[in-house]
Amino acid sequence: MTAPESATPAPSSATARPWRGHILALDGLRGIAILLVMLLHFQLDKPDTSLGRAYANIVDSGWAGVDLFFVLSGFLITGILYDNRSDPHYFRNFYVRRLLRIFPLYYGFLVLRFLVAPHLFQPEWVDLQAPAADQAWAWLYLVNLQYSLPGTGHPAPFVGHFWSLAIEEQFYLVWPAVVLALGRRSLVRLCCAMVVGALALRGVFVFALENYGAAYYFTPARMDALALGSLIALVARGETGRGVAALLRWRRPVLVGTGAALAVLYTWRGLWWQDPIVGTVGFSLVALFFAAVLVTAVDAPPGSRLGRAFANPVLLFFGRYSYSLYVFHLVVHRVLKKTVFNPDQAPAFVLGVPLQLAFLVTATAISVVLAVASWHLFEKHFLKLKGRFEHGRPPRPESVPVGMGPQTA
Repeated sequence: MTAPESATPAPSSATARPWRGHILALDGLRGIAILLVMLLHFQLDKPDTSLGRAYANIVDSGWAGVDLFFVLSGFLITGILYDNRSDPHYFRNFYVRRLLRIFPLYYGFLVLRFLVAPHLFQPEWVDLQAPAADQAWAWLYLVNLQYSLPGTGHPAPFVGHFWSLAIEEQFYLVWPAVVLALGRRSLVRLCCAMVVGALALRGVFVFALENYGAAYYFTPARMDALALGSLIALVARGETGRGVAALLRWRRPVLVGTGAALAVLYTWRGLWWQDPIVGTVGFSLVALFFAAVLVTAVDAPPGSRLGRAFANPVLLFFGRYSYSLYVFHLVVHRVLKKTVFNPDQAPAFVLGVPLQLAFLVTATAISVVLAVASWHLFEKHFLKLKGRFEHGRPPRPESVPVGMGPQTA
């Protein structure tokens, strides 16, 4: 491993302040991301009405919320790692803080799912039985590979959505060493190569191998969103003011261009991820769009209309609890659909949009209760230990937790 290059001069305080430390607008982006994911997953069977189909076509695009989480993770984690490369406890502090944020809830959930729940409930009711081979993928943070590799079957019920957590964890495993080994300019070039390489790899998976699972779930094929977030963090730390100025200069053209392209794609083919165009070029457009949104959110003055929008209290609330919401929400979906909101048992007059909206509100409310309880009764007690492993700066208030993909170190 080569020594890192000397630190680049920090931007002036006027340009540096918004791009480091805790940025409230990014909590709002986490709120948007988890709401998109919950809208996608809190669906009943597709209704056979024009209004119901229109609703389903909109919320089916909620998979993009995960890409927003990826862009946020790349930006925040890379910024923290780059700013602390001179820390003598660089690796220890990063990985211990990640462990304290991620592992307690993740493995606590797996213990309940695989070791406790099968003995408390009828297994056929919610498919609680899972062979040891299927469990192993979840315990090892490899659910995304189970989806990607032919012949490995599907993940055990209730843990399939952990594929995105697996991608982020695999990224965290490798990226700190890369950031420490390379200089800023080399990292910028690497991020650009990752963006192009991910698109090319998805093209191979979709058009040559017809493996849509690998295009969506395989870590190298989804690196463009993480790389774009990382690229923004690195460019912002360039020569005094120039990096931030370049980001602001390109923000609007990228936002407008990708937004228009996605609108055309939605009108033409929809935005379902198993479409060959969406599953290749579409993912790149979504990642670029959210990268431009991130720059916009970071640059928005706190008192401006845009700044207040990103810091909306509702978005901040969902952003605050987004990690536990992500972990629990599919359990809520499955149990409610098996019981109270079973479409096969509902009266005909409530089928379609009324039943769907009632399900969405109920599932969201229960998920919020579980997430808030998890945070206050369980997660925050582990986070109290994070202050012992600070990256050479005053402890950050632990009242603002990270989102779905553990976003801060």
